[in-house]
Amino acid sequence: MALVKEKRPKSVELCSFSYFLGGLVRKKLKFKERCCEEIHIFLHWSLVIICIPDEEDESGPILLHLDSLGLHSSRSIFVNIRSYLKEEWNFLNQEASPSDIPIPERIWRHLPRRIDEKIIAVPQQKNDYDCGLFVLFFMERFIEEAPERLKKKDLAMFGKRWFRPEEASGLRVKIRNLLEKEFQLARESCSIVESSSSSGGALG
Repeated sequence: MALVKEKRPKSVELCSFSYFLGGLVRKKLKFKERCCEEIHIFLHWSLVIICIPDEEDESGPILLHLDSLGLHSSRSIFVNIRSYLKEEWNFLNQEASPSDIPIPERIWRHLPRRIDEKIIAVPQQKNDYDCGLFVLFFMERFIEEAPERLKKKDLAMFGKRWFRPEEASGLRVKIRNLLEKEFQLARESCSIVESSSSSGGALG
């Protein structure tokens, strides 16, 4: 996941996305239909989702920015993400054959100009510390509800009433319960191993 900072060195900017588009070519048709990137600036988290078109679609990738406080500059974030995609596009144009690119050639040829950007209206957090929970909830709901290949017409699924803010904040309890369960299972597993070791030693 990318940690986006203002005026970062180019070499640092490029490394976060090297797996993303490179993975599209290496995995060919098994590539990701979307990629989620958490953005962390000024002690606040927001989310960018990169939606990749299918081979029959006439549109290019869509960048979605979801911010539960409206604190981050979508324009600056889109510039950063576009720079990642453009640099990877330049690299892959030199390294990959057109048949290996899982995006229609007519789109790929002019990819930097075919990227669309959308600031998404989403439910807003009611405090100044639940941004991380909202990012996780955005991803969970998106994975559950969005079509495999999201298009512009599907953006109506979002909105201020997409879910109740309390649902996102409620992830705190859900995550704590999950961690407690995992810790309990780990303790029980360790106890079984220790008991088995002790029994083996006694028999010896």
